[in-house]
Amino acid sequence: MLKTISPSRATGQCDHNDDRDQPSTKDMTAHLPTSGFLRLQQVKQFVPISRSTLYQKMKLGTFPRPVKLGPRISAWRVEDIRNYITNPR
Repeated sequence: MLKTISPSRATGQCDHNDDRDQPSTKDMTAHLPTSGFLRLQQVKQFVPISRSTLYQKMKLGTFPRPVKLGPRISAWRVEDIRNYITNPR
């Protein structure tokens, strides 16, 4: 299946309506559960950054740290991710 490209993108012109492709903060938090924990892949669905960037932000203190649920299981609190989405540092 071929994807069509708008004429402005094909010619390299800037398309200022690209914001419509990005979900709003309200849309992103609406799909989050009210409470619980999220694993890394689930966090990345709501916070569109790479794994390495996420861990770099954790090291800098600008992204919440996960909690240990077991010896080999870490997860993020939904509340912490919701706070980050609404107020990114």
